[in-house]
Amino acid sequence: MRLVKSYSLTNSTIAMYFKSTLSKVVLVVFLTICCWFTTSQAQQKYASLQFKIDSLADIGLPQSALKLVDKLETMARNDNNAPQQIKAVIYRMTFQSYLQEDALVAIINRLKLDIVKAEYPVKPVLQSLLAQIYWNYYQQNRYRTTQRSKLQVLGADITKWDTQSIINQTAKLYSLSLQNAAQEQQTPVGVLNGVLQGDSGTRYLRPTFYDLLLQRTLTFFLSPEADMTKPKLPFSLNNPAFYGDSRGFAQLDIKTTDTASNFYKGLKYLQQATSFHLLQNNKEALANLDLQRLQFLHQQAYEFDTDSLYLVGLNQVAKQFNDKPISADALVLIGQFYQEQDSLVKAHQILRQAKTAFPNSKGGSNAAILLSQIEQKELTATVEDVNVPNKPILGIIKYRNVSSANIKIYKLSGTELKRFENLIPLPSLKNNGGGELLDSVSLFNHNLNILQYKYLKKLTPIQAKHLSWNKLIDYQSHSFEFKIKELPIGNYILLLGDSTDADNVNTDFVQFKVSNLSFNTRINSDMKMEVRVMDRESGLPKEKAFVAIQPNEEASGNVAKKDKKLI
Repeated sequence: MRLVKSYSLTNSTIAMYFKSTLSKVVLVVFLTICCWFTTSQAQQKYASLQFKIDSLADIGLPQSALKLVDKLETMARNDNNAPQQIKAVIYRMTFQSYLQEDALVAIINRLKLDIVKAEYPVKPVLQSLLAQIYWNYYQQNRYRTTQRSKLQVLGADITKWDTQSIINQTAKLYSLSLQNAAQEQQTPVGVLNGVLQGDSGTRYLRPTFYDLLLQRTLTFFLSPEADMTKPKLPFSLNNPAFYGDSRGFAQLDIKTTDTASNFYKGLKYLQQATSFHLLQNNKEALANLDLQRLQFLHQQAYEFDTDSLYLVGLNQVAKQFNDKPISADALVLIGQFYQEQDSLVKAHQILRQAKTAFPNSKGGSNAAILLSQIEQKELTATVEDVNVPNKPILGIIKYRNVSSANIKIYKLSGTELKRFENLIPLPSLKNNGGGELLDSVSLFNHNLNILQYKYLKKLTPIQAKHLSWNKLIDYQSHSFEFKIKELPIGNYILLLGDSTDADNVNTDFVQFKVSNLSFNTRINSDMKMEVRVMDRESGLPKEKAFVAIQPNEEASGNVAKKDKKLI
């Protein structure tokens, strides 16, 4: 299950044009920008031109499409249309990667020229875009870059850069994208309307162009990979004051000799953003920044116990903004903390509070997802593979959030068992109840479960019983032993089901045998296998036992035409 996320820059149109290793580097970046469409009459010319570009790309004519991209760029510059200028840059990079086998350096060089020519607000977007290209290249080629010596002179070819050079250049570009912070803070994020996709309902948490660029920047500066190089006296997160409220954190004088630390720079950017939203009195944006800061510190500060400070900070946000939807986000983080600590009753209580308070908010939706995980029913049984005939058999039931079960034992002939084992479900779509389609493996297992259940229901069980036990509302897994009455020699399947589950979703099947034989094998000094067949109960050897040896098809890769038989 995936938690709901806030809005972001996304792309769903350009991804199809990418190929080779380069596409892996650049595609993630291009997924941050999407097509820009509008129904206004003034933009019909752009829609028409984009349609032609996409059509040429669809029929495999990127060179022809590239000529129209030049026209799109010129038109957008003359109209001072920022989204369309960005779109033109994206188109060009896309077709460059499609036309050239090793186009990364060419794409970067052209993007640098675009940055030089661009004006606000396009320039900081392109700077941020180039920074992301650099960082994505490192993340997909770290095994190469870490083995390179540090360059004395940095050339234009990123494929020859060492790790620290990439980190330095990425940090520089992200910082450049925020160098006009005052102007960006006065620009609403709507300047890029049409390029933004996602949950627009959370846009009030990051309402300015500055907030958008800041969040892209923080994904780098708050990453532990970007802060690998440490001096003798590195910047330390070991300061309880970092966990303070918005105003206290904004006024904090963060001192260090390691001013090159990316963690230090990340905290300074968080301070800058917090100070800005304090002046704007944007309380929920402040709360959002507080939660981001607390999560970062809790994940990255290892030098002292941060759990108590983390919980105090989260509870402070939840209490201070208890009349706002953002409080549900804080409660979800508290609930997740207790869930990870296996304090499921406490986690359930807090998540229920978040869901009840703001059921339609992002936090409320995430709380509902986590609650369904905690409340998930589990019911399985375990029985020894082979058991002694005409003796009681011990089984184990493991359960969670279940208080009763039905058990049925079926005896199957060799033919019936083979049919059961060879059941194959037909492909189909199935919703897991949470709004998402099951993945292929889960779907196969779900359909197989149904098919096996229907097959067994056509047979008559030789034993059946109902078990119930005290219902424990702790959401934990428990187990107990149960007794199966004596059974004669044969093949058996135990069907275990939740007695309150009318849809038979929560069922388990256990195959086992009852036999008076056991065996062991060993390889003798002459490299021949010795097989010993014994009485399962007494351990005495069995005379004149018939042994059928079946090759392991998975190990040998071959299917034996017939078994070898030994007496």
